[in-house]
Amino acid sequence: MPSLVRSIGKIAFSAKNKEPPKKIDKILFLKTGALGDVLMTTPLVRAIRRRFPAATIDYACGKSFSGALKGNRNINYVIEFDERIFFTRNIKELKKLATRLKENKYDVIFVLDKHWAASLFASMAGAFRIGFDRDGDGFANNLNVFYRQNKHDIQSYLDLGLYFRAKSQGTKMDLPIPEKDRKFAKHDCPKNAVGIAPGGGVNTGQKATIKIWPKERYAQLIDALTKKYNIVLVGGKNDMGICSWIRAHAKNKKKIKNVCGKTTATQTGAMLELCKFVICNDSGAMHIASCVNDSVISLFGPTNPYVLAPLNDGSTFIWKEKKPCYDIYGKFDRCEKGIMKKISVGDVLNAARKYKK
Repeated sequence: MPSLVRSIGKIAFSAKNKEPPKKIDKILFLKTGALGDVLMTTPLVRAIRRRFPAATIDYACGKSFSGALKGNRNINYVIEFDERIFFTRNIKELKKLATRLKENKYDVIFVLDKHWAASLFASMAGAFRIGFDRDGDGFANNLNVFYRQNKHDIQSYLDLGLYFRAKSQGTKMDLPIPEKDRKFAKHDCPKNAVGIAPGGGVNTGQKATIKIWPKERYAQLIDALTKKYNIVLVGGKNDMGICSWIRAHAKNKKKIKNVCGKTTATQTGAMLELCKFVICNDSGAMHIASCVNDSVISLFGPTNPYVLAPLNDGSTFIWKEKKPCYDIYGKFDRCEKGIMKKISVGDVLNAARKYKK
């Protein structure tokens, strides 16, 4: 079916204009999610803001992840919507959203999701559309960047700005943290703490728990770390079960503070900002950590760290594979069961030694 859609779409949009507008006053970024992906688009937003300082720049984003964009000085207005309408193909709500966006009369829409449905939806909102071509998925966009997972995703997003000669302002992601959240963290985060994010992999439309390092090993790791450090367990509501299990099975529970599922993205960022270092799976929490802490140890298996891992100079990743089994369509069908078990507790402790102070 997808190949048929691409073929029909290519014909239907064959006459599309490929010349960008000469005058650009209103710009929209469009992304359903997930949290890490949204954060990785912020260097592009920053570059476009520098290129068009007087333009109105809005960002339409799934409401589960839009909190990470609020307070971003490069964005005039964050438009929230229920991201489930894309995955359930809720035509009525999609039309309502498209009409709302079209009424704003954007000159350019950056389509940041790679699926063909995203480019088709953006065409309903009008304007000139720039996005990704993933084996023909971008048929409804006016201009595309070919997506092959052969570079870091932040750089792939930045490539979209090249059509407007938007120069990169660096790859650091933006996560504005309100002062009230920093006060919260100073009060709640124990001294001499290590941040641990043992969950991830669950978002609307996708469940990828194959990316998760075994909870038993996290418990063993924490037993070793609590000899010197306090521990802060962080994550979203979907991670509450694994965080509770780890704390229940750890030997030194008094040195573990579990805020998993109890904090917003910015509160989590404020907590991780205070940590000596952070250990995490490939997850939204990993990207939050990368925004605020230069000492992140990320654990990879099915996905490619050269495409997704933190780019901070002080961060490191552990990956036992020669190539990823995760494909450009977000499928894990080729992945072997238990792939994350190849990483040992000793591997992580060895990586953590570089952060001893």
